[in-house]
Amino acid sequence: MKYKKALVTGGAGFIGSHLVEELLKNNVSVLVIDNLLTGKKTNLEGLKNLDVIYDDLGSDESIKQIENFNPEICFHLAAQSSVVISVEDPLLDFEHNLLQPIKLIQTLISTDCKKFVFSSSGGTIFGEPNII
Repeated sequence: MKYKKALVTGGAGFIGSHLVEELLKNNVSVLVIDNLLTGKKTNLEGLKNLDVIYDDLGSDESIKQIENFNPEICFHLAAQSSVVISVEDPLLDFEHNLLQPIKLIQTLISTDCKKFVFSSSGGTIFGEPNII
């Protein structure tokens, strides 16, 4: 792998934790940020040489750590993905899915990050399939 330092947001989730594991196997230094709304600390158990911040990716502490870590690539998997929660609390959805990622991107501009990989689950993008 040509990258030495990777930021993984949502890295304690199912997909994120598997990505983190593969990055570590390829000798990539990894910083994980996860607020544990859906991710689990247990998904990262046993992984070594890993920096983890359990906080919102837009928090002052997270932003400071991202700047200090100075990633070369960011895998952005963090999101508030529950449709029920987005209907019940649209401001929370707005904060997690728009404001915090904008803050993240603004921060990454001042680092060595050259690639931003955005990932999303199909269910929240395309909705429920019509099954006849």
